[in-house]
Formats: sequence, structure tokens, C-alpha cells
Amino acid sequence: MDRLDAPRLAALWLGTAAAAAGVAASITAVYLGMRDLMVESGGACASGGPFEIANECSSGQIALLFGGVVAMLLFAGLHAAVTHWAGGPRVGWPAITGVLFLVLGWNFIDLGLDPPQDDGTSVGWLVSGVVFWLMALGFLAPAAMRAVEWLRRGGEPEPELFRPATVRAVGPAVPGAQPVAPPPRADVPARLVLPPRGPDDPGGAR
Repeated sequence: MDRLDAPRLAALWLGTAAAAAGVAASITAVYLGMRDLMVESGGACASGGPFEIANECSSGQIALLFGGVVAMLLFAGLHAAVTHWAGGPRVGWPAITGVLFLVLGWNFIDLGLDPPQDDGTSVGWLVSGVVFWLMALGFLAPAAMRAVEWLRRGGEPEPELFRPATVRAVGPAVPGAQPVAPPPRADVPARLVLPPRGPDDPGGAR
């Protein structure tokens, strides 16, 4: 944070707060829409078409489910942009997806143990809940590992995967000139820093 100037730091905090609040509200909307659908219609509904529909989707369910998903994508994109700008840990998408599967899996497990129709336990919903939680674990575990690695680096940006190649040109040898070895680079082992070849060396510049 100390490498950011004041305006950029303020924009960073505002962007992070807006993205976090938007993601939380979006996941809550999807959670409530799915739960209402499971309670009122058994988890399935439809709208439109030439056939008679037994369970019509309500406008509230459509707004919560589809609106929540679209809003979550937008706020997750904002979070990713702010994280990239600040050089922070890239854990946004895996963490958000993991939390979404976690809360939706809770819907399945909670209503599977206590179905709305009071007809015992719904095995299908329980199995779906366990599968959702396993998917949540698959997303949250890598996100947690990347967050721990970021903390271990002290908040520094992730190192680049590929560094630009260093190109040195070899010109014609100058009579009487002594070759000068370049200063060693901090990111290259000492055994790889070789002095330039002189005109009398085998394979040297001619």
C-alpha cells in the first residue's frame, strides 16, 4: 500500500468496497431466489411456450436468479480489475465461485433434511448439496493457497512468469582493447555470467 499515491489508494479502497458489497448482495440474491423456488415450486419452474405450465416462474424469482447472476459477474469483474490495478492476490474469481457453490449447497442440504412438503428427507437434494460443497472446496482451496502465498510475500505482486529476453550485440574486435565483463545481475546465478570473448579466444569475435 505504501507504493500507491493518495488518490489511487482512495480509488482502490472505494473500488474494493463496492466490488465486495456488490458480490455479497448478488450471491445473497441468487441464494434467496433459489430457496424461494425450491420452497414454492419444488426447485423447477417455467414461463412462456405453447404448453400449459404447472409451475409458473414468478417475477421475483426471475429477478433474483438472473439479476443476481448478471450482477455477480459485473462486480466480480470490477473486483478483478481493482486487484490487478493494486497488484494484489488474484483470488477473486475462485473465491467468489466457491462461496456461491457453498451457499447454494446449503440450500440443498437444509431443505433436503427438512423438505417444504414435510415428506421426510429428500435424498436427491442431499446428494446435490454434497456435490455443490465438493465443488466449492475445489474453488476455495486454491484461492486460500494463493492468499497465503500473497501474505507470505508481504503483499508484494506476484512474480512474472516469463521475463523479457536480454539481447547483447557483439561488434568487431578493437585492437588493444581489453574485454570487460558486465556486472552480474541479481536474478541470474553467478555461474551463468560469462565475460565476453576476445579476438584471441576460440569462437570469439572476428
